[in-house]
Amino acid sequence: MNSIKHKNTGIKKLVVIVFIILTGCKSPQSFHLKGSGSSQIIIGSANKLTLQTHQNTNWFEPNYLAYKPDSSTLVALKKHLPQTQVLIFAGTWCSDTQRELPQFYKVADALGLNPNQIELQFLDENKKGFYLNESVFKISAVPTFIFMREGKEIGRIIEMTTQPFEKEWLGLYQLEPKN
Repeated sequence: MNSIKHKNTGIKKLVVIVFIILTGCKSPQSFHLKGSGSSQIIIGSANKLTLQTHQNTNWFEPNYLAYKPDSSTLVALKKHLPQTQVLIFAGTWCSDTQRELPQFYKVADALGLNPNQIELQFLDENKKGFYLNESVFKISAVPTFIFMREGKEIGRIIEMTTQPFEKEWLGLYQLEPKN
């Protein structure tokens, strides 16, 4: 199911405040591990390096390398990047996360998006976090990518895309309200 939603709720200000706090006051990786062995999952704040190096995220690198973003869409998307922030809720245990998160990072890297503009929060199987009350963000499925610009949520990509990730991302800017 493809879910792109444009929201105009009062929660946007809270999302922005929490995002600023999280990106400004935390270490790049602040997570704990649940379970053991190959079923161990990450819960909490992480980053791309976590995905590239943790023993139970071996799905990240091959999916990242395999994804080939569309260059013309990247050109169109790049002009929208200033002031963009992305808050991601994901689950290392989730097959949708394992497919969509590497695609997001491949696109973000191709665009030159600053890692400080990305906040990655891993949730457990019950969609509960470690440091963050994810219910404030109304997370019903993972992954959920919340795209914001200039302190306002412009839209979300929830669970999976029906077209290449960069095209879905670009589509959010076309939904963005004009002032």
